[in-house]
Amino acid sequence: IYYASTQNKDVIKYKNELSQIKLEITGDDLINLGLTPSNEFKKILDKVLKEKLNGKLLKKDDEISFVKKHFINC
Repeated sequence: IYYASTQNKDVIKYKNELSQIKLEITGDDLINLGLTPSNEFKKILDKVLKEKLNGKLLKKDDEISFVKKHFINC
């Protein structure tokens, strides 16, 4: 209802663009990167999604690189 009656550009942008953006990586990808399944997966995937929504991650390879850089001890 709010969307139908609003002129708020952020709400319109979210509905028309951002809500369609989905992650390409999954928990299986995190496991393949050597991470142990845990409740942290949700936090990691949420941070990846935030970066993707901000336009910083465009492809699956970008998402994987982000996880490697920020969550894997090399």
